[in-house]
Parts: sequence; C-alpha cells; structure tokens
Amino acid sequence: MKNNVTNRMILEVKEPLLAALTSLTSHSAKILVSWRSLLKRHRLCGRYLTMLSGLSVGPQLRDLIFSDPQAYREKSERQGQDLARNGVPSDCVAVAVALYMESC
Repeated sequence: MKNNVTNRMILEVKEPLLAALTSLTSHSAKILVSWRSLLKRHRLCGRYLTMLSGLSVGPQLRDLIFSDPQAYREKSERQGQDLARNGVPSDCVAVAVALYMESC
C-alpha cells in the first residue's frame, strides 16, 4: 500500500519538481552555502550542525524524479534513521529541510 501511495504522489508532482530542479540547478552551490549559513545561525540545533549539514536534500530530489520512488523512500528513511541513531532530534531534521527549502 505504501508503495502505491508513494508512486502516485511522485507521478502527480514529477513535472513541477522537474521544472523547479531545472531552474535551481545552476544555483545549487549558492543554495548550499546559504543553507549551511542558516543552519549555523539556528541555535537550538547548532549541536547537530555537522550531521545536519551532511544531509543530501538536493540530490535526494533528483533521485525522486529519475529513479524508483520506492528506492527514494528507502534512502530517505535510512538517512533519517542514521540521524536518529546519532541523537539528532526530528525537530532539527525538519528545521534543516525547511531551511533548505527557504534557501532555494
């Protein structure tokens, strides 16, 4: 069931995501610098800065569009589990993703 829902969601958002990624690709280095700068300023999650700044948010979106949605979901879950094992609160992960989107 989860797989079908994921696949359906991907099909619905694939074209807009592809357009956004195409538009943002030339700015990826600036986005990364801006995102890491915002992360550094976020005091509550500063302790986890090294682990959070290692998130591969941009490349994950490319995987979502061009590869198997199930593989994307599994890769994202593994990355989240790794962060959790290292004691990174889920709130800090959510902040990191939100700040990345803000940087875009």
